Amino acid sequence: MPIESQGNRQMKPTLPKDYGALLASIKERVRSAQYEALKSVNKELVALYWDIGRMITERQKRRGPLSLPQPPDRPPPLGQRRHQRPLC
Repeated sequence: MPIESQGNRQMKPTLPKDYGALLASIKERVRSAQYEALKSVNKELVALYWDIGRMITERQKRRGPLSLPQPPDRPPPLGQRRHQRPLC
C-alpha cells in the first residue's frame, strides 16, 4: 500500500478497491467456522448429558433412587424446619 505524501504532510494509505469485499469475506468465513464449532460442541454436550441420564436411569432401575444422608452440620430443608421463636 503506497503512502502518498504532499509536502510535509502525509496522507492516509490508499486501500485496494476490493479491500472491503475481502474483509467481508474473511469475516463471514470466521463467523461460519465459529458457528460450526459451536454446533459441534453443543452436539457433544447433548450426547454427554443424554448418556449421563441413561447411566442414572439404569442405576435407579437396579438399586432404586439414590438417597444421600444429610451431613449433621447442615440444617434441614426449609419445609422440615421446626418453627422457632424470635430471639427478642
